[in-house]
Amino acid sequence: MATSNQVLTALRDELVAAGLVRKPATVGNLPPMHVEPRRGPLAPGEGEAPETDGDLVVTIRLSSEVAGLPPLRRIYVVDFVYRSKASSGLLKGRALDEAIRQRLVDGSGYGVGIKLAAGQGSQLWALQVSTFGGLGPVSDVEDVHTDVSKLAVETSS
Repeated sequence: MATSNQVLTALRDELVAAGLVRKPATVGNLPPMHVEPRRGPLAPGEGEAPETDGDLVVTIRLSSEVAGLPPLRRIYVVDFVYRSKASSGLLKGRALDEAIRQRLVDGSGYGVGIKLAAGQGSQLWALQVSTFGGLGPVSDVEDVHTDVSKLAVETSS
């Protein structure tokens, strides 16, 4: 059975491979995507380069799990947190969220699914990825705007 960390890392790796985000340690023009940062989601300008970006910083984290499934199946609810300090970052975050949904949700179907890289050469099957909560604002504090969307990822061992 896949762990939540494997699912989160595999999702980020898929989005890195698709050219939508970059790993925080990698220099580039794409927004960095952090996996479960210890002190919570970073905002633009927080942290050291290249882990941050001037417009948009993205965090992927476990929100919850859905119970009551048949054995060997699990649904992870995953938060995509978009933090920006300017309108340009806000717009980039909304466009990125749409691109992520097109890649993960529209690109999968129940019974077919998508194969994600799970690290160390292994593969993880996401049987279905669906929108669990659409993109919406959750806070606007000290000039940092935060939006969150949720995806449900059903896995099988």
